[in-house]
Amino acid sequence: MISPTRNNLNQLMRPSAFTVPELLAVIAIILIVIGLLMPSMSAGKREVRRTQCASRQHQLHVAYVNRAADTRQAPLTARYWTTSLNEYVGELRVTFACPEVGELEELKFIPDVGFPELQGFSVQTSSGYRIPFDGSHPRCAVIAESETEYELKFEDWHDFDWDYVLRATRNPDHSITLCGYHPTNTVFYHEVLDESGSSVGVPRTRCSPAGPHCREPKCGTIPGQPPGDLINSHFGINGRVSMFLPGQDGGKILMTDYSKIVANVVGPDAPDDWTIWHAPRHAGKMNTLFRDGSVNLMAPDAIDPSVSAIHDDLWLPTE
Repeated sequence: MISPTRNNLNQLMRPSAFTVPELLAVIAIILIVIGLLMPSMSAGKREVRRTQCASRQHQLHVAYVNRAADTRQAPLTARYWTTSLNEYVGELRVTFACPEVGELEELKFIPDVGFPELQGFSVQTSSGYRIPFDGSHPRCAVIAESETEYELKFEDWHDFDWDYVLRATRNPDHSITLCGYHPTNTVFYHEVLDESGSSVGVPRTRCSPAGPHCREPKCGTIPGQPPGDLINSHFGINGRVSMFLPGQDGGKILMTDYSKIVANVVGPDAPDDWTIWHAPRHAGKMNTLFRDGSVNLMAPDAIDPSVSAIHDDLWLPTE
């Protein structure tokens, strides 16, 4: 029998192990595999979120249809649509959120200016201009603002002397009183319109250059909502939703991914800038709900309301 030498014994007793270069090579291979898998994993997660987003739009369509079938209810008003549909989705506010954006609470409701109920409101001038309630608009400026009151001033495209001032006050019963007056003597009149272009009942202000009554406020009151009951959404409803007729307009857009709860993009004087407010969240495309209940993934250009043919075919309700 041959006795093992000391070197042979050392070799037999030495544990098997990777060398440093071998370990680095294995780690590199693992990282490469992970790198190859990550895009497909991320794409898969994005597709799940897109599908969930579309599913929630479909749930809102079911709520919309159920509410329309409820004969006790008046036609859906754009500025209150989230609150109106809330009970028809079982008060599941998550339904109004797109998972691609996150939970609803992560995106605070940001109206054009002031009270959310006045989103989409505008002032019509006798010169033919419609100026939105938007402090960033060059012909509208915020004078003062608080939780219960704010003031706006408007310019009628002439001498930039701010022809019209409007004060909005939230009353204890949550209604909103709008009072407008002319700080300077002017021959122009101004009228307050809602998101559909209808007068909200604030009497027109008009006077002659010498008339002291120009400065007397003309007031009107509209219904409101308790601030806590106003629900945000990652989807914007068609601003003319109240004009949709039963059994018609199935191919018209009801809502889409948007950065405000109302997409005021319909009509020649629509206040929204599509390029600012549309929200292509899904690989550059938008989940879009049609009035017939279908949800399609659309490119922004395919539903751009600034294009006349698209505006009339997809957005404008049947008169």
